[in-house]
Amino acid sequence: MIELWVISIIAATIIGHLKGEGGTGFLLALFLGPIGVIITIVLKGDRKVCPFCQEKIHKAARKCPKCQSELPVAVAPAGLAPAAPGRPVTQADKDRMYRNLAIVVGAVIVLIILGPHIQRALR
Repeated sequence: MIELWVISIIAATIIGHLKGEGGTGFLLALFLGPIGVIITIVLKGDRKVCPFCQEKIHKAARKCPKCQSELPVAVAPAGLAPAAPGRPVTQADKDRMYRNLAIVVGAVIVLIILGPHIQRALR
């Protein structure tokens, strides 16, 4: 059982790191084990690829830290303003937060309920 948990932590950390969410992947697997790996796979990363050197960089970056190239600025479609760092929290943001919280709480409840049964089955 411990081996499965350790493998889950390593896998989720690697997958999360590739998506720019290494810490999140680690914590999810630490507390949720294999379920944390699945959640990490589903997470959207906060990285994009530099068009000049193909290095993964933050989505909000204006200059590539590796090749120092100025990145093209994406133009927002007509009628939509680009999101500002201090923008107000929208209902969609709240819905996303509550959905993620529900997933984590649900996973914890399932583990609490099924934990003893899984341990008995593995003996």
